[in-house]
Amino acid sequence: MAQWKQVLREALAAVAGYAVIVALTTLGLVVWMEGIELWGASLGIQLQATLVTVVAGLAGGAVAALVGGRPIRDAALVLIFLVIDTGYVVLVFESPVPAWFELMGALTLIAATLAGGVVFAFAQRASLLRSPRDA
Repeated sequence: MAQWKQVLREALAAVAGYAVIVALTTLGLVVWMEGIELWGASLGIQLQATLVTVVAGLAGGAVAALVGGRPIRDAALVLIFLVIDTGYVVLVFESPVPAWFELMGALTLIAATLAGGVVFAFAQRASLLRSPRDA
């Protein structure tokens, strides 16, 4: 495959993975959990938010891996958008929530996104999934 096609495919993978994360976190945190403030919330509410974050990250990493064909690398490319998003939330957006709390949520999402790529890679190696490049 031509190098420019691979670059375009990886860019699409990063955008698709990030779009899945945005859609699932919005659906989970804003719609399902009704936008409840997490800072100071009960442990049960915070565990629900963590579950939403982990599922969104795993799905985003897996989608990026599926689209790009290089699982761990493509999941890692999604982190570009997550770091920019986190930087905005922590540095620009004024919030009563402490920065460390926002960073912990972001690190959870980052770890889950990378884990989604790793899980996809293991599944692919175990012949459970086929790479788009194999087609």
